[in-house]
Amino acid sequence: MLDGFTITGASGGIGCGPNSEPTIRRCRMEFNFAATGPGIDCFEANPLIVNCEFFNNEATLYNGGAILCNRSSPVIANCLIKGNGAMIGGGGIYCYDNASPTIVNCNLYLNGAKWGGGVFADNNSHPTLANCIVWLNYPGALVVGVDSSITATYSSIQSTPVYPGIGNIAESPHFHTSGDFRLVPGSPGIDAGDNSAVPVEALLDLDGLPRLADDTFTDDTGAGTAPIVDMGVYEYRDCDEDGDPDPLKFGDCSVSPKWCDCNQNGLLDECDIDDGRANDCNLNDVPDVCEGPGDFDADGDVDLINFAFFRSCQTPPIASQLFGSCCFFDFDVDLDVDLRNFAQFQNGFDPS
Repeated sequence: MLDGFTITGASGGIGCGPNSEPTIRRCRMEFNFAATGPGIDCFEANPLIVNCEFFNNEATLYNGGAILCNRSSPVIANCLIKGNGAMIGGGGIYCYDNASPTIVNCNLYLNGAKWGGGVFADNNSHPTLANCIVWLNYPGALVVGVDSSITATYSSIQSTPVYPGIGNIAESPHFHTSGDFRLVPGSPGIDAGDNSAVPVEALLDLDGLPRLADDTFTDDTGAGTAPIVDMGVYEYRDCDEDGDPDPLKFGDCSVSPKWCDCNQNGLLDECDIDDGRANDCNLNDVPDVCEGPGDFDADGDVDLINFAFFRSCQTPPIASQLFGSCCFFDFDVDLDVDLRNFAQFQNGFDPS
């Protein structure tokens, strides 16, 4: 397994050779240059590529700005593919010679090539897409060559008319910004994917948060039993129903994270995909943002039981990291549980 690393400015990123099936997870490939396949180059290989980012890679002579699939059928899930280019085909993903990758919950944005800015399939290749967002690629989102096809379902694809396939739309996905690909309230991509298409290896979105989060303000237009997966790399969630997507409250993990490290491995839980408990410092399987301030046991009220938990965590003002469940009470994220937190706790306290 290749997990959690960055390759920048190299003459080619990762090469997957014949009969190889590596797992490539949480990797970032950016500003790499090669004649072909500067991000990941697959030849007769079937890797699992999950939660990876591909930015500004360039195939300087041939094909596959981010990922090249030659006689290969990788699974590509929860990957953000932006700003990559190829001299000939497939600015984002190039498929050649019986290549049939499965592309799920990916964003292909602002990629370019001579043929097929987003995905180009040639010489008897048949990629499939589901729950994807393919937008602002030039020329064309999905382009086919000789004896090839591209099947897409439940995806937002910039095309006129709507790209054929069940559940496809051609409406703008409404990203938060041009650099932040989280969906905003009212996006047609919310609760609009296909649950059955989500691989079991890709049940966390690019934020490392669980897939299948329901938005009560959005009608389900996707396939499956609610909650329905969203289109794209991020799952929209607004557990407290205040109209503000929850991940935006916490911001970039590297800048202003919720200060928690429940498994004490040196990685903040917001950024720790392997922890599996992001945003759940009290380990009760309810995202903290869905619980009222101080509702440690998530039973809908803040009572004497919660007060006992709070007192056990109370500390004087200090500048040290909180571990385990006590970080749940650090409402102002200043690394201690003090009188300021107690004032916030009192606002919801009801001893009855």
